[in-house]
Amino acid sequence: MAAALTAVPAVAAPAAGGALVLVGGALAADNDQVYDEIIGRAGGPRARIGVITAASIPASQDPDAADPEKCSNPECHGAYYSGLLERHGAADAQWIPVDLDHIADADSDAVVAQVESMTGFFFGGGDQFRYVTTLLHGEQHTDSKVLAAIRAKLAAGAVVSGTSAGAQIAAGRDMVTGGESYEGLRDGSAPGYFDEPTTLDYLPEGGFGSLSSGLIDTHTGTNGCEGRAIRLASDTRHDRVYALDEDTALVVDQVGSDRESVRVLGANGVAVLDLRQFRARTTARARRDHAGAHRGGHHVGDRPALHRHGVPARLQGLDLGRAYRAEHHRPAPRHRAVLRVGPVAVASGPAGPAPTRWLIP
Repeated sequence: MAAALTAVPAVAAPAAGGALVLVGGALAADNDQVYDEIIGRAGGPRARIGVITAASIPASQDPDAADPEKCSNPECHGAYYSGLLERHGAADAQWIPVDLDHIADADSDAVVAQVESMTGFFFGGGDQFRYVTTLLHGEQHTDSKVLAAIRAKLAAGAVVSGTSAGAQIAAGRDMVTGGESYEGLRDGSAPGYFDEPTTLDYLPEGGFGSLSSGLIDTHTGTNGCEGRAIRLASDTRHDRVYALDEDTALVVDQVGSDRESVRVLGANGVAVLDLRQFRARTTARARRDHAGAHRGGHHVGDRPALHRHGVPARLQGLDLGRAYRAEHHRPAPRHRAVLRVGPVAVASGPAGPAPTRWLIP
């Protein structure tokens, strides 16, 4: 299904050239479609892919760092993804040794040379704020040498991919850093990074700014994140959200240009939330009512084009509740995070099996 959507002006105006492959998390080791897309765009049998896993807890904080079967730190995760990429056909995949234990290496000329020898990149999951801490310079939010080199490779045609936090970090301004839908809808969002996991928080300066035509959120179907995404978009005046399901990729071509386009690969789907007519108000009982949010859902093989000339009538008239019921052929399941879209109350929780195509009533 093709749909025209109005693009939000880019914050950093990234140069068009390469592609983004952004996965909503929980990328399965046997997801041939997504891995083949990444490797194919990096050169197929000649692909050389740099693996960045700085979003993981550093080895100095990993109690199982010495156990290769239990470890959960950047080097371990780098070895895991490098092995997967090579098994899926990459000629070479290497861990890029930058993390919280090695922040100085983000400005190492030797690591920059390693980056420049790569034809593609993969960012692993974890906590996206660790990517900010390791690859951007403090309050100035300026690029480290390594990030500048990756950005230059993207502009020259390389593929940049990532899962979970590795996809989220591609966001432009107002990148979500945590929170849950119920509390977000009830209490609103707050700039910063908080220890309270339910607080809807965000980083006004954003992530790397690779994709800035809309907010990004991940683990959408599994974790019920659409509610928090809608509230954050409302609070920060965004009119589009890319809501990525797990084990599913949003492939973005011509990033940042007037010809920016997307398609969907993988096991589930991506919801594109159009919030230009969105309205939020607080009732006397301090509940948030939400109206005017429209959802376009895209599944494997869909290629919705992103234009600057509005949304077709069939998408403008689609409310989130009708879309949910059409997609899953049954009423929405119960969930504590409920969106009120016009007269319809819609759960934002787990979606169940996704169909092979998006149905619009």
